[in-house]
Amino acid sequence: MSTVDEITGEADDYGFTHLSSARKISLLNQSYQRVNQVEAWPYLAAQDTTVDYTDRVVTDPTDFLRVTTLFKVVNGSNNQVKYLGEEAWQRLPWGTPETGTVPRWFSYTGASGSGADPESSATVLEVYPGLGSGVSGTLNMRYIRRAADLAAAGAESTILLPPRHHALLRYRFLFELFLLEKDLTMSDHFRSLADEALNLAKRDLLEESYEPDYITWSDTYDDN
Repeated sequence: MSTVDEITGEADDYGFTHLSSARKISLLNQSYQRVNQVEAWPYLAAQDTTVDYTDRVVTDPTDFLRVTTLFKVVNGSNNQVKYLGEEAWQRLPWGTPETGTVPRWFSYTGASGSGADPESSATVLEVYPGLGSGVSGTLNMRYIRRAADLAAAGAESTILLPPRHHALLRYRFLFELFLLEKDLTMSDHFRSLADEALNLAKRDLLEESYEPDYITWSDTYDDN
């Protein structure tokens, strides 16, 4: 269990007193976000039952990272919106786009409508069919949230990674520090410790009673 200051304080213990506090926090956050993005961790799972969308474009929750499950509730029934990959999305009948009250597919698109990285801030989440120009509705979304960066003097509770796995964050942070100094012996040492801690976290967090939702993938488009 550690506060933010206790973790960054380890930098001084290993001789990194020449680094500014801001630089240490930056490296810690770099480590923190990389740990968060390794898996669809249970501690990052979230749900929003009233996600707005207009025609085809979804307004993501403010902390949105990527979808796990998307569905439309109609008359008390959950109608799942399935994921389409880029090629299948491009094969949809865009020449005569249909409209409907229940979307059937979703995809991540860039400014040009092509496939895009779901974790990019420039990416747009779209559904098909849309509601029609200017028409809005709501969706129910289960998703992985983007953790807020840690702040100096932050309490232990601000670190979303469970306290029993804070060693993973400490080792990853020390790895980044020694890599910055081009000390390959020490960086390799802490990378090895971080890998061991990561495997332990996976066994613990991904095999406990929590069962994460996963998106339903489809590589083909059909109109059935």
